[in-house]
Amino acid sequence: MKDGVSTSYFNNGEVSSFGIYKEGKKDGKFYDYHKNGLLKREQVFEMDSLISEINYNEKGLKVSN
Repeated sequence: MKDGVSTSYFNNGEVSSFGIYKEGKKDGKFYDYHKNGLLKREQVFEMDSLISEINYNEKGLKVSN
């Protein structure tokens, strides 16, 4: 069961995503990144339930929420 910070990486070693798990469930903010290093998506979860989501394009501009 996952508990704590989880981080994933692109093949080049840069962070592709990270977030926090509590008792095996997403809980808190999760971030996904484009390969260029800019933020792709920010999500907020409460015990695996998606509360909010903001998406960004490859230039870092917000495209939806």
